[in-house]
Amino acid sequence: MNIKFLLSGLVVLLLSVSANAQFRNSNNHHERLRIAQGVRNGSLTRGEAMRLRLQNARVNRYQRRAASDGVITPREQRRERMMERRLNRQIFIQKHDFQRR
Repeated sequence: MNIKFLLSGLVVLLLSVSANAQFRNSNNHHERLRIAQGVRNGSLTRGEAMRLRLQNARVNRYQRRAASDGVITPREQRRERMMERRLNRQIFIQKHDFQRR
């Protein structure tokens, strides 16, 4: 009986970790799409797009590093959110700064 309880708890834990990783990946995918859309419609210059892609890669690297030990601490979560918000803000600013390709 205890083994079934432990196994079910382990399954729930693995599913929650997997769901969290999928959410982060979909969020990063959304940012890549926003940058690509800005390049296509001309609202982002090549230089702006390159800087935003580099910033997105930095966020991805941090997320992988934070999750590498299997536990993302509250401090790591706060820093990750801060980095993502900064990236979102920069994408918005660069897309609306009236510089055109």
